[in-house]
Amino acid sequence: RDAGLVDVVTLQEMKDGLESGFWRRSLCDYNQRFKAKVKFVLGEGMEPVLVSQTAHVKGWQSSDPMTTGSTVWDAALLISMHLASNRAAVAGCRVLELGAGTGAAGLVAKRLGAEEVVMTDLPSMVA
Repeated sequence: RDAGLVDVVTLQEMKDGLESGFWRRSLCDYNQRFKAKVKFVLGEGMEPVLVSQTAHVKGWQSSDPMTTGSTVWDAALLISMHLASNRAAVAGCRVLELGAGTGAAGLVAKRLGAEEVVMTDLPSMVA
């Protein structure tokens, strides 16, 4: 596993790409895609959020490099993009992320000013 591999996602570039009809999340191959750390670049002057993915979770049996709960899914990127575009929707609020997995959306919400963030998932994911 290449612990140094980082998949950088700039939320503004993602938004612009989606509006134009073309956006590709990662140039990594399939195995790397699910092992690379994901760096969320939120915007000018904001510290990015770095989220780790893992191919192996205790008690999970699979030869597939993708483990559902330990993968940053595109839905988390879209939610993060929405929150970054609508900071007032989260600033000062309490946020609950159900089935958080890597916790990407919750971490982004906290970085954007959420007062409190609670993230939940299966015991094997939060241990």
